[in-house]
Amino acid sequence: MKDVNAELFYWLALDSTIEEFTEEIASIIERENNEWLLAKVDAELRTNSEVLKDLLATDNQEEIEELNEQIALVSMKLGVLRSFIDNYNDNKNLALELEEEPGDVKVVFAKNLTGRVMALKQFEDIKSYGDDKYDDLLVLVDKLLNGDTDFNQEKQKQLKSSDKLKGIYELKGYQIRLIYMRECDYTVIIGACVKKDDNDLRYRSSLENMKKKSERYRRAIQDGKLDMEEEVRIASELIESLRVGAPRR
Repeated sequence: MKDVNAELFYWLALDSTIEEFTEEIASIIERENNEWLLAKVDAELRTNSEVLKDLLATDNQEEIEELNEQIALVSMKLGVLRSFIDNYNDNKNLALELEEEPGDVKVVFAKNLTGRVMALKQFEDIKSYGDDKYDDLLVLVDKLLNGDTDFNQEKQKQLKSSDKLKGIYELKGYQIRLIYMRECDYTVIIGACVKKDDNDLRYRSSLENMKKKSERYRRAIQDGKLDMEEEVRIASELIESLRVGAPRR
């Protein structure tokens, strides 16, 4: 295992492209107990940066140019890593603050690659039951909007049973679950479902799928690539439409 880790860290520091490095760090951030991995990557980058600088003591101009390119790439990777770590720490601290006092909850809906709101199909499925389940779901949405989420109690919790579920929150009704995550100071609804006692494995798999499919949207929030005022407005209008009629596309 140590050899595998050593090869991974070496590859991240020297052989990966900036795109590959970014993808790998994004994956590490999602894991439980990720701090030591991030620290190891940071140390590997800094060590290799110093080694590369020492190698500049050569008269070969071609080698110097190549080394400078490698040093610049390592420096870029350090910047990417620091950005991820800062964002991770900010989110972690904000989550702790929100568990004590929800404050001004800004709700948005995650979208898939085609731009469709991920949770809409699940809202539609729950509505098709034709009983109280859809009303129960709307109650949960209102609770989320109002910050009335029973923090630190059984009705609302962050799931921590595995790395794949890390960062997911579920807000519970009777059999209804509203699933969301946090990015910066936004609450991102990623799904909803009916949960029964006999389908825990399927439930866990569906949560993992929601998290994976929402990753691109959540990362766009992290990177400041979305007009979040517009996203909040769209979410508000969508919620209102869910209250008064059938879910719309």
